[in-house]
Amino acid sequence: MIAVPTTATVAPRHLVFGLGIVLTISVLLLADKFILPLAPLDEGITLVYPDLILKGYLPNLDFCSLYAPGNYWFLAAAFKLFGASLTVERLVGLGYVFGIAGAVFFIALDLGLVVAVVLATSVSMVLQIFYPAAIAAYAWFGAVALMLWSLAMASGSREGRSLVAAGMLAGFAITFRHDLAVVMAISGLAVVGWQRDKLLRYGIGFLFGIMAFAVHFVIATPEAVITNLVWDVLRAGPTRRLPLNLHSPLLWSVGLSCVVPALLAGLGFQRIRRLGDRTMFGIGVVCLGVLPQAVQRADRWHLAYVGCFTIPLAAVAVLKFAKLYWPQAGDIFALITDRRYRLGSVGAMIIAMVAIFAQWTMKPFSHDLSNLGLHGGDCAVCVVNEGRVAIVGGNQKQLQKTIDELEARSRPGQTLFVGPLDLTRTAYNNSFLYFLFPKLKPSAYYIEMAPAVTNRAGSRLATDVASAQFALLDRTYDLWDEPNGSGLAGSSEASMALARDFCLVTVHDPYRLYQKCDRPNPS
Repeated sequence: MIAVPTTATVAPRHLVFGLGIVLTISVLLLADKFILPLAPLDEGITLVYPDLILKGYLPNLDFCSLYAPGNYWFLAAAFKLFGASLTVERLVGLGYVFGIAGAVFFIALDLGLVVAVVLATSVSMVLQIFYPAAIAAYAWFGAVALMLWSLAMASGSREGRSLVAAGMLAGFAITFRHDLAVVMAISGLAVVGWQRDKLLRYGIGFLFGIMAFAVHFVIATPEAVITNLVWDVLRAGPTRRLPLNLHSPLLWSVGLSCVVPALLAGLGFQRIRRLGDRTMFGIGVVCLGVLPQAVQRADRWHLAYVGCFTIPLAAVAVLKFAKLYWPQAGDIFALITDRRYRLGSVGAMIIAMVAIFAQWTMKPFSHDLSNLGLHGGDCAVCVVNEGRVAIVGGNQKQLQKTIDELEARSRPGQTLFVGPLDLTRTAYNNSFLYFLFPKLKPSAYYIEMAPAVTNRAGSRLATDVASAQFALLDRTYDLWDEPNGSGLAGSSEASMALARDFCLVTVHDPYRLYQKCDRPNPS
Protein backbone atom coordinates (compact mmCIF):
# COMPACT_ATOMS: atom_id res chain seq x y z
CA MET A 1 0.00 0.00 0.00
CA ILE A 2 1.32 3.44 -0.95
CA ALA A 3 0.67 6.13 1.65
CA VAL A 4 1.65 9.69 2.37
CA PRO A 5 3.48 9.49 5.72
CA THR A 6 2.03 12.70 7.16
CA THR A 7 -1.47 11.22 7.26
CA ALA A 8 -0.54 8.83 10.07
CA THR A 9 -1.84 11.04 12.89
CA VAL A 10 -5.07 12.09 11.13
CA ALA A 11 -8.12 9.84 11.10
CA PRO A 12 -9.24 8.80 7.59
CA ARG A 13 -12.71 10.31 8.10
CA HIS A 14 -11.10 13.66 8.99
CA LEU A 15 -8.96 13.46 5.85
CA VAL A 16 -12.04 12.86 3.71
CA PHE A 17 -13.85 15.69 5.49
CA GLY A 18 -10.94 18.11 4.99
CA LEU A 19 -10.53 17.24 1.32
CA GLY A 20 -14.29 17.58 0.85
CA ILE A 21 -14.15 21.14 2.18
CA VAL A 22 -11.19 21.93 -0.10
CA LEU A 23 -13.04 20.55 -3.11
CA THR A 24 -16.27 22.41 -2.28
CA ILE A 25 -14.55 25.76 -1.79
CA SER A 26 -12.51 25.27 -4.95
CA VAL A 27 -15.60 24.51 -7.03
CA LEU A 28 -17.39 27.59 -5.73
CA LEU A 29 -14.39 29.84 -6.28
CA LEU A 30 -13.64 28.59 -9.78
CA ALA A 31 -17.22 28.24 -11.03
CA ASP A 32 -16.98 31.39 -13.13
CA LYS A 33 -13.57 30.42 -14.55
CA PHE A 34 -15.18 27.35 -16.08
CA ILE A 35 -17.47 29.30 -18.43
CA LEU A 36 -15.23 32.17 -19.52
CA PRO A 37 -14.24 32.59 -23.21
CA LEU A 38 -11.33 30.45 -24.30
CA ALA A 39 -7.85 31.73 -25.12
CA PRO A 40 -7.88 31.27 -28.94
CA LEU A 41 -4.37 29.82 -29.27
CA ASP A 42 -3.41 28.65 -25.79
CA GLU A 43 -6.57 26.73 -24.96
CA GLY A 44 -7.14 26.02 -28.64
CA ILE A 45 -4.18 23.65 -28.80
CA THR A 46 -5.49 21.71 -25.78
CA LEU A 47 -8.55 20.97 -27.93
CA VAL A 48 -6.89 20.42 -31.30
CA TYR A 49 -3.79 18.38 -30.41
CA PRO A 50 -5.59 15.58 -28.50
CA ASP A 51 -8.17 15.39 -31.28
CA LEU A 52 -5.39 14.98 -33.86
CA ILE A 53 -3.63 12.35 -31.73
CA LEU A 54 -6.83 10.28 -31.79
CA LYS A 55 -6.71 10.53 -35.60
CA GLY A 56 -3.17 9.14 -35.70
CA TYR A 57 -1.08 12.32 -35.75
CA LEU A 58 2.19 12.44 -33.81
CA PRO A 59 3.24 15.59 -31.90
CA ASN A 60 6.50 17.10 -33.19
CA LEU A 61 6.50 14.87 -36.27
CA ASP A 62 3.10 15.78 -37.77
CA PHE A 63 2.56 19.11 -36.03
CA CYS A 64 4.78 21.49 -34.12
CA SER A 65 4.48 21.47 -30.32
CA LEU A 66 6.65 23.55 -28.01
CA TYR A 67 5.53 21.44 -25.03
CA ALA A 68 6.18 17.81 -24.13
CA PRO A 69 3.36 15.48 -25.22
CA GLY A 70 2.14 14.10 -21.87
CA ASN A 71 -0.72 16.56 -21.43
CA TYR A 72 -2.03 15.92 -24.94
CA TRP A 73 -1.89 12.15 -24.44
CA PHE A 74 -3.89 12.48 -21.22
CA LEU A 75 -6.46 14.74 -22.89
CA ALA A 76 -6.68 12.35 -25.85
CA ALA A 77 -7.56 9.54 -23.41
CA ALA A 78 -10.22 11.76 -21.81
CA PHE A 79 -11.64 12.62 -25.26
CA LYS A 80 -11.69 8.95 -26.18
CA LEU A 81 -13.63 8.06 -23.03
CA PHE A 82 -16.01 11.02 -22.74
CA GLY A 83 -16.01 12.69 -26.15
CA ALA A 84 -14.05 15.61 -27.58
CA SER A 85 -15.50 18.81 -26.17
CA LEU A 86 -14.62 22.04 -24.43
CA THR A 87 -16.45 20.80 -21.32
CA VAL A 88 -14.33 17.65 -21.03
CA GLU A 89 -11.13 19.61 -21.59
CA ARG A 90 -12.02 22.13 -18.87
CA LEU A 91 -13.04 19.41 -16.43
CA VAL A 92 -9.55 17.97 -16.86
CA GLY A 93 -8.15 21.44 -16.20
CA LEU A 94 -10.18 21.73 -12.99
CA GLY A 95 -8.91 18.28 -12.04
CA TYR A 96 -5.34 19.55 -12.39
CA VAL A 97 -6.09 22.50 -10.09
CA PHE A 98 -7.73 20.19 -7.54
CA GLY A 99 -4.63 18.01 -7.81
CA ILE A 100 -2.42 20.99 -6.89
CA ALA A 101 -4.70 21.86 -3.96
CA GLY A 102 -4.73 18.24 -2.77
CA ALA A 103 -0.93 18.03 -2.85
CA VAL A 104 -0.64 21.27 -0.85
CA PHE A 105 -3.14 19.79 1.64
CA PHE A 106 -0.98 16.72 2.28
CA ILE A 107 2.29 18.66 2.36
CA ALA A 108 0.80 20.96 5.04
CA LEU A 109 -1.00 18.24 6.99
CA ASP A 110 1.56 17.96 9.80
CA LEU A 111 0.67 21.58 10.67
CA GLY A 112 -2.88 20.50 11.45
CA LEU A 113 -6.02 19.69 9.50
CA VAL A 114 -7.45 23.20 9.70
CA VAL A 115 -4.20 24.84 8.53
CA ALA A 116 -3.92 22.32 5.68
CA VAL A 117 -7.48 23.09 4.52
CA VAL A 118 -6.89 26.85 4.58
CA LEU A 119 -3.62 26.61 2.63
CA ALA A 120 -5.06 24.16 0.09
CA THR A 121 -8.07 26.36 -0.61
CA SER A 122 -5.80 29.37 -1.10
CA VAL A 123 -4.71 27.74 -4.41
CA SER A 124 -8.15 28.44 -5.86
CA MET A 125 -8.33 31.78 -4.04
CA VAL A 126 -5.22 33.09 -5.84
CA LEU A 127 -6.53 31.86 -9.20
CA GLN A 128 -9.96 33.43 -8.66
CA ILE A 129 -8.59 36.85 -7.70
CA PHE A 130 -5.59 37.17 -10.01
CA TYR A 131 -5.97 34.72 -12.91
CA PRO A 132 -7.83 36.51 -15.75
CA ALA A 133 -8.61 33.55 -18.01
CA ALA A 134 -10.67 30.38 -18.01
CA ILE A 135 -9.30 27.36 -16.16
CA ALA A 136 -8.17 25.10 -18.98
CA ALA A 137 -6.21 21.85 -19.15
CA TYR A 138 -2.84 23.55 -19.55
CA ALA A 139 0.25 21.38 -19.35
CA TRP A 140 1.65 23.64 -16.62
CA PHE A 141 -1.18 22.90 -14.19
CA GLY A 142 -0.90 19.17 -14.83
CA ALA A 143 2.89 19.17 -14.44
CA VAL A 144 2.73 21.17 -11.20
CA ALA A 145 0.12 18.81 -9.73
CA LEU A 146 2.34 15.82 -10.53
CA MET A 147 5.45 17.60 -9.21
CA LEU A 148 3.82 18.49 -5.89
CA TRP A 149 2.38 15.01 -5.42
CA SER A 150 5.86 13.63 -6.06
CA LEU A 151 7.14 15.95 -3.32
CA ALA A 152 4.34 14.87 -0.95
CA MET A 153 5.06 11.18 -1.60
CA ALA A 154 8.81 11.48 -1.15
CA SER A 155 8.82 13.73 1.94
CA GLY A 156 10.05 11.73 4.91
CA SER A 157 8.84 8.47 3.35
CA ARG A 158 10.04 5.23 4.86
CA GLU A 159 8.18 3.01 2.41
CA GLY A 160 9.99 1.85 -0.70
CA ARG A 161 6.79 1.80 -2.74
CA SER A 162 6.07 5.42 -1.86
CA LEU A 163 9.50 6.42 -3.16
CA VAL A 164 8.93 4.49 -6.38
CA ALA A 165 5.58 6.28 -6.77
CA ALA A 166 7.26 9.64 -6.09
CA GLY A 167 9.86 9.00 -8.77
CA MET A 168 7.20 7.86 -11.22
CA LEU A 169 5.19 11.06 -10.68
CA ALA A 170 8.36 13.10 -11.22
CA GLY A 171 8.86 11.35 -14.56
CA PHE A 172 5.25 12.00 -15.54
CA ALA A 173 5.67 15.69 -14.64
CA ILE A 174 8.57 16.01 -17.09
CA THR A 175 6.44 14.27 -19.74
CA PHE A 176 3.99 17.18 -19.29
CA ARG A 177 6.57 19.99 -19.10
CA HIS A 178 10.12 19.14 -20.09
CA ASP A 179 11.35 22.52 -18.84
CA LEU A 180 10.76 21.28 -15.27
CA ALA A 181 13.40 18.55 -15.62
CA VAL A 182 16.12 20.39 -13.69
CA VAL A 183 13.70 21.43 -10.92
CA MET A 184 12.44 17.86 -10.59
CA ALA A 185 15.95 16.40 -10.46
CA ILE A 186 17.22 18.79 -7.77
CA SER A 187 14.04 18.72 -5.65
CA GLY A 188 14.05 14.92 -5.80
CA LEU A 189 17.61 14.79 -4.48
CA ALA A 190 16.79 17.42 -1.84
CA VAL A 191 13.87 15.40 -0.45
CA VAL A 192 15.09 11.82 -0.90
CA GLY A 193 18.66 12.52 0.23
CA TRP A 194 21.81 10.64 -0.70
CA GLN A 195 20.96 7.22 0.74
CA ARG A 196 21.64 4.70 -2.00
CA ASP A 197 18.61 2.46 -1.43
CA LYS A 198 16.19 5.41 -1.40
CA LEU A 199 17.74 6.95 -4.50
CA LEU A 200 17.55 3.58 -6.27
CA ARG A 201 13.81 3.24 -5.56
CA TYR A 202 13.14 6.82 -6.58
CA GLY A 203 15.23 6.34 -9.74
CA ILE A 204 13.38 3.17 -10.73
CA GLY A 205 10.07 5.00 -10.47
CA PHE A 206 11.44 7.96 -12.41
CA LEU A 207 12.63 5.75 -15.28
CA PHE A 208 9.21 4.12 -15.45
CA GLY A 209 7.49 7.53 -15.50
CA ILE A 210 9.72 8.92 -18.25
CA MET A 211 9.59 5.79 -20.42
CA ALA A 212 6.65 6.92 -22.60
CA PHE A 213 8.46 10.18 -23.38
CA ALA A 214 11.57 8.21 -24.34
CA VAL A 215 9.54 6.05 -26.74
CA HIS A 216 7.97 9.16 -28.25
CA PHE A 217 11.44 10.65 -28.68
CA VAL A 218 12.41 7.72 -30.89
CA ILE A 219 9.15 7.33 -32.85
CA ALA A 220 8.65 11.05 -33.54
CA THR A 221 12.37 11.18 -34.45
CA PRO A 222 15.01 12.87 -32.28
CA GLU A 223 15.47 15.61 -34.88
CA ALA A 224 11.81 16.73 -34.79
CA VAL A 225 11.54 16.52 -30.99
CA ILE A 226 14.77 18.44 -30.35
CA THR A 227 13.90 21.05 -32.98
CA ASN A 228 10.52 21.80 -31.33
CA LEU A 229 11.34 21.38 -27.66
CA VAL A 230 14.78 22.99 -27.68
CA TRP A 231 15.60 25.14 -30.72
CA ASP A 232 12.09 26.47 -31.41
CA VAL A 233 11.57 27.25 -27.71
CA LEU A 234 14.85 29.19 -27.70
CA ARG A 235 13.87 31.05 -30.89
CA ALA A 236 10.46 32.04 -29.51
CA GLY A 237 11.72 32.94 -26.03
CA PRO A 238 12.85 36.54 -26.64
CA THR A 239 9.61 37.34 -28.52
CA ARG A 240 7.45 36.32 -25.55
CA ARG A 241 9.23 38.07 -22.68
CA LEU A 242 7.84 41.22 -21.12
CA PRO A 243 9.65 43.89 -19.09
CA LEU A 244 9.27 43.59 -15.33
CA ASN A 245 6.85 46.02 -13.72
CA LEU A 246 8.64 46.61 -10.42
CA HIS A 247 5.63 48.51 -9.07
CA SER A 248 3.38 45.44 -9.27
CA PRO A 249 2.36 44.12 -5.80
CA LEU A 250 1.55 40.77 -7.40
CA LEU A 251 5.07 40.52 -8.82
CA TRP A 252 6.60 41.16 -5.39
CA SER A 253 4.21 38.72 -3.71
CA VAL A 254 5.02 35.93 -6.14
CA GLY A 255 8.74 36.75 -6.13
CA LEU A 256 8.93 36.60 -2.34
CA SER A 257 6.88 33.40 -2.28
CA CYS A 258 9.51 31.85 -4.56
CA VAL A 259 12.58 33.10 -2.67
CA VAL A 260 11.48 32.87 1.00
CA PRO A 261 11.08 29.05 1.17
CA ALA A 262 14.58 28.55 -0.27
CA LEU A 263 16.01 31.08 2.20
CA LEU A 264 14.29 29.43 5.19
CA ALA A 265 15.41 25.97 4.09
CA GLY A 266 18.98 27.25 3.99
CA LEU A 267 18.72 28.86 7.43
CA GLY A 268 17.26 25.72 8.95
CA PHE A 269 19.55 23.32 7.11
CA GLN A 270 21.21 21.62 10.11
CA ARG A 271 18.07 21.13 12.17
CA ILE A 272 15.98 19.98 9.20
CA ARG A 273 18.59 17.41 8.28
CA ARG A 274 18.88 16.21 11.89
CA LEU A 275 15.12 15.79 12.31
CA GLY A 276 14.80 13.91 9.03
CA ASP A 277 11.87 15.92 7.61
CA ARG A 278 13.33 17.21 4.36
CA THR A 279 10.07 18.67 3.02
CA MET A 280 11.32 22.24 3.39
CA PHE A 281 14.28 21.47 1.14
CA GLY A 282 11.93 20.27 -1.58
CA ILE A 283 9.61 23.26 -1.15
CA GLY A 284 12.56 25.64 -1.38
CA VAL A 285 13.93 24.04 -4.55
CA VAL A 286 10.52 23.89 -6.25
CA CYS A 287 9.60 27.51 -5.43
CA LEU A 288 12.98 28.88 -6.48
CA GLY A 289 13.07 26.70 -9.60
CA VAL A 290 9.78 28.03 -10.99
CA LEU A 291 10.70 31.70 -10.48
CA PRO A 292 11.91 32.05 -14.13
CA GLN A 293 8.44 30.95 -15.30
CA ALA A 294 6.90 33.87 -13.40
CA VAL A 295 9.34 36.63 -14.37
CA GLN A 296 9.94 35.74 -18.04
CA ARG A 297 6.47 37.08 -18.84
CA ALA A 298 5.36 38.81 -15.65
CA ASP A 299 1.72 39.55 -16.51
CA ARG A 300 -1.21 38.58 -14.27
CA TRP A 301 -1.67 35.35 -16.21
CA HIS A 302 1.82 33.97 -15.59
CA LEU A 303 2.25 35.40 -12.10
CA ALA A 304 -0.99 33.72 -10.99
CA TYR A 305 0.15 30.58 -12.86
CA VAL A 306 3.07 30.34 -10.43
CA GLY A 307 1.72 32.14 -7.36
CA CYS A 308 -1.29 29.82 -7.01
CA PHE A 309 1.02 27.20 -5.48
CA THR A 310 4.17 29.10 -4.41
CA ILE A 311 2.18 31.42 -2.10
CA PRO A 312 0.60 28.48 -0.17
CA LEU A 313 3.95 26.63 -0.14
CA ALA A 314 5.72 29.74 1.16
CA ALA A 315 3.19 29.83 4.00
CA VAL A 316 3.91 26.13 4.69
CA ALA A 317 7.64 26.89 4.82
CA VAL A 318 7.19 29.83 7.20
CA LEU A 319 4.97 27.80 9.55
CA LYS A 320 7.30 24.79 9.50
CA PHE A 321 10.26 27.07 10.23
CA ALA A 322 8.35 28.66 13.13
CA LYS A 323 7.56 25.20 14.48
CA LEU A 324 11.26 24.30 14.37
CA TYR A 325 12.66 27.40 16.08
CA TRP A 326 9.80 28.84 18.17
CA PRO A 327 8.74 26.49 20.98
CA GLN A 328 5.42 28.27 21.53
CA ALA A 329 4.42 27.53 17.93
CA GLY A 330 3.83 23.89 18.83
CA ASP A 331 1.25 24.91 21.43
CA ILE A 332 -0.51 27.15 18.92
CA PHE A 333 -0.73 24.37 16.33
CA ALA A 334 -2.00 21.98 19.00
CA LEU A 335 -4.71 24.50 19.93
CA ILE A 336 -5.75 24.92 16.29
CA THR A 337 -6.04 21.17 15.78
CA ASP A 338 -7.76 20.44 19.10
CA ARG A 339 -11.07 18.68 18.44
CA ARG A 340 -12.87 21.07 20.80
CA TYR A 341 -12.14 23.95 18.45
CA ARG A 342 -12.30 22.06 15.16
CA LEU A 343 -16.05 22.48 14.74
CA GLY A 344 -15.76 26.23 15.27
CA SER A 345 -12.90 26.39 12.76
CA VAL A 346 -14.94 24.50 10.17
CA GLY A 347 -17.91 26.82 10.76
CA ALA A 348 -15.68 29.87 10.29
CA MET A 349 -14.35 28.43 7.02
CA ILE A 350 -17.86 27.78 5.72
CA ILE A 351 -18.87 31.36 6.51
CA ALA A 352 -15.70 32.63 4.80
CA MET A 353 -16.41 30.37 1.81
CA VAL A 354 -19.91 31.81 1.36
CA ALA A 355 -18.57 35.37 1.72
CA ILE A 356 -15.81 34.75 -0.80
CA PHE A 357 -18.23 33.23 -3.28
CA ALA A 358 -20.60 36.17 -2.92
CA GLN A 359 -17.78 38.72 -3.22
CA TRP A 360 -15.72 37.41 -6.13
CA THR A 361 -17.71 34.79 -8.02
CA MET A 362 -21.48 35.12 -7.75
CA LYS A 363 -22.06 38.26 -9.84
CA PRO A 364 -19.75 37.39 -12.79
CA PHE A 365 -20.94 33.77 -12.69
CA SER A 366 -24.58 34.84 -13.03
CA HIS A 367 -23.66 37.27 -15.83
CA ASP A 368 -21.73 34.64 -17.77
CA LEU A 369 -24.51 32.09 -17.34
CA SER A 370 -26.87 34.61 -18.92
CA ASN A 371 -24.50 35.09 -21.88
CA LEU A 372 -24.33 31.34 -22.35
CA GLY A 373 -28.11 31.21 -22.64
CA LEU A 374 -28.55 28.96 -19.62
CA HIS A 375 -31.15 31.35 -18.22
CA GLY A 376 -33.10 31.02 -21.49
CA GLY A 377 -32.36 32.32 -24.96
CA ASP A 378 -29.47 31.81 -27.36
CA CYS A 379 -25.82 31.76 -26.39
CA ALA A 380 -24.41 35.22 -27.06
CA VAL A 381 -20.76 34.17 -26.77
CA CYS A 382 -20.65 30.78 -28.51
CA VAL A 383 -19.80 29.52 -31.96
CA VAL A 384 -20.99 26.09 -33.05
CA ASN A 385 -20.15 23.69 -35.85
CA GLU A 386 -20.71 19.95 -36.32
CA GLY A 387 -21.93 19.63 -32.75
CA ARG A 388 -18.81 21.23 -31.29
CA VAL A 389 -19.02 24.42 -29.24
CA ALA A 390 -16.48 27.11 -28.37
CA ILE A 391 -17.01 30.09 -26.05
CA VAL A 392 -15.44 33.06 -27.82
CA GLY A 393 -16.85 36.27 -26.35
CA GLY A 394 -16.46 39.16 -28.85
CA ASN A 395 -17.10 39.02 -32.62
CA GLN A 396 -19.29 35.96 -32.14
CA LYS A 397 -21.76 36.81 -34.91
CA GLN A 398 -19.09 37.58 -37.50
CA LEU A 399 -17.17 34.42 -36.69
CA GLN A 400 -20.29 32.23 -36.79
CA LYS A 401 -21.17 33.59 -40.26
CA THR A 402 -17.63 32.80 -41.46
CA ILE A 403 -17.80 29.31 -39.98
CA ASP A 404 -21.16 28.65 -41.66
CA GLU A 405 -19.75 29.80 -45.01
CA LEU A 406 -16.75 27.48 -44.69
CA GLU A 407 -18.95 24.58 -43.61
CA ALA A 408 -21.19 25.05 -46.67
CA ARG A 409 -18.27 25.22 -49.13
CA SER A 410 -15.99 22.50 -47.74
CA ARG A 411 -16.05 18.73 -48.21
CA PRO A 412 -14.71 16.00 -45.92
CA GLY A 413 -10.99 15.42 -46.30
CA GLN A 414 -10.17 18.89 -47.63
CA THR A 415 -7.47 20.96 -45.92
CA LEU A 416 -7.77 24.12 -43.84
CA PHE A 417 -5.24 26.75 -42.83
CA VAL A 418 -5.92 29.13 -39.88
CA GLY A 419 -3.78 32.17 -39.17
CA PRO A 420 -3.46 35.95 -38.99
CA LEU A 421 -4.18 37.99 -42.11
CA ASP A 422 -0.61 39.32 -42.20
CA LEU A 423 1.37 36.10 -42.44
CA THR A 424 4.68 37.89 -41.94
CA ARG A 425 3.65 38.40 -38.29
CA THR A 426 2.73 35.18 -36.49
CA ALA A 427 2.40 36.34 -32.88
CA TYR A 428 -0.93 34.55 -32.35
CA ASN A 429 -3.74 32.71 -34.12
CA ASN A 430 -7.17 31.12 -33.62
CA SER A 431 -5.97 27.54 -33.33
CA PHE A 432 -9.29 26.42 -31.78
CA LEU A 433 -10.99 26.77 -35.20
CA TYR A 434 -9.38 23.52 -36.37
CA PHE A 435 -11.31 21.78 -33.57
CA LEU A 436 -14.64 23.05 -34.93
CA PHE A 437 -14.02 21.38 -38.31
CA PRO A 438 -13.31 17.71 -37.53
CA LYS A 439 -14.02 16.69 -41.13
CA LEU A 440 -11.22 18.92 -42.45
CA LYS A 441 -7.49 18.27 -42.17
CA PRO A 442 -5.13 20.97 -40.90
CA SER A 443 -2.70 21.91 -43.65
CA ALA A 444 -0.50 23.64 -41.06
CA TYR A 445 2.46 22.09 -39.29
CA TYR A 446 2.45 25.25 -37.14
CA ILE A 447 -1.05 24.94 -35.65
CA GLU A 448 0.38 26.78 -32.64
CA MET A 449 1.95 29.89 -34.13
CA ALA A 450 5.00 31.40 -32.46
CA PRO A 451 6.92 34.48 -33.61
CA ALA A 452 10.49 33.88 -34.83
CA VAL A 453 9.52 30.21 -35.35
CA THR A 454 6.54 30.11 -37.70
CA ASN A 455 7.49 33.19 -39.75
CA ARG A 456 11.24 32.64 -39.96
CA ALA A 457 12.89 32.19 -43.33
CA GLY A 458 12.97 28.54 -44.35
CA SER A 459 10.04 27.43 -42.15
CA ARG A 460 7.21 25.29 -43.50
CA LEU A 461 4.64 28.10 -43.32
CA ALA A 462 4.57 28.89 -47.05
CA THR A 463 4.19 25.20 -47.88
CA ASP A 464 1.39 24.89 -45.33
CA VAL A 465 -0.51 27.77 -46.95
CA ALA A 466 0.04 26.48 -50.49
CA SER A 467 -1.24 22.99 -49.60
CA ALA A 468 -4.56 24.24 -48.16
CA GLN A 469 -7.90 24.35 -49.93
CA PHE A 470 -9.25 26.99 -47.52
CA ALA A 471 -7.65 29.70 -45.40
CA LEU A 472 -9.52 31.34 -42.51
CA LEU A 473 -7.60 34.45 -41.43
CA ASP A 474 -8.09 37.05 -38.69
CA ARG A 475 -6.82 40.60 -39.13
CA THR A 476 -7.11 41.32 -35.37
CA TYR A 477 -3.63 39.95 -34.81
CA ASP A 478 -2.12 42.30 -37.37
CA LEU A 479 -2.42 44.96 -34.65
CA TRP A 480 -0.41 42.89 -32.11
CA ASP A 481 1.75 45.25 -30.06
CA GLU A 482 4.01 44.16 -27.20
CA PRO A 483 7.35 45.55 -25.98
CA ASN A 484 9.31 42.65 -27.47
CA GLY A 485 10.07 41.21 -30.89
CA SER A 486 6.74 39.40 -31.38
CA GLY A 487 5.38 42.00 -33.81
CA LEU A 488 8.39 42.11 -36.11
CA ALA A 489 7.80 41.04 -39.71
CA GLY A 490 9.42 37.82 -40.86
CA SER A 491 9.49 35.97 -44.15
CA SER A 492 6.97 37.08 -46.81
CA GLU A 493 6.88 33.69 -48.58
CA ALA A 494 3.57 32.63 -46.99
CA SER A 495 1.88 35.94 -47.87
CA MET A 496 3.06 35.53 -51.46
CA ALA A 497 1.63 31.99 -51.59
CA LEU A 498 -1.72 33.31 -50.30
CA ALA A 499 -1.82 36.11 -52.89
CA ARG A 500 -0.79 33.76 -55.70
CA ASP A 501 -3.05 30.76 -55.03
CA PHE A 502 -6.15 31.99 -53.19
CA CYS A 503 -9.28 34.00 -53.91
CA LEU A 504 -11.21 35.94 -51.29
CA VAL A 505 -14.61 34.31 -50.67
CA THR A 506 -16.19 36.32 -47.87
CA VAL A 507 -15.44 39.08 -45.39
CA HIS A 508 -17.04 39.32 -41.97
CA ASP A 509 -14.69 41.70 -40.22
CA PRO A 510 -12.21 40.91 -38.76
CA TYR A 511 -12.37 37.49 -40.48
CA ARG A 512 -11.48 36.62 -44.06
CA LEU A 513 -12.26 33.33 -45.77
CA TYR A 514 -10.16 32.37 -48.79
CA GLN A 515 -10.52 29.45 -51.14
CA LYS A 516 -7.89 28.13 -53.52
CA CYS A 517 -8.45 29.56 -56.99
CA ASP A 518 -8.92 27.37 -60.04
CA ARG A 519 -5.97 29.18 -61.56
CA PRO A 520 -3.13 31.09 -59.89
CA ASN A 521 -3.45 34.87 -59.90
CA PRO A 522 -1.31 36.22 -62.76
CA SER A 523 -0.09 39.14 -60.65
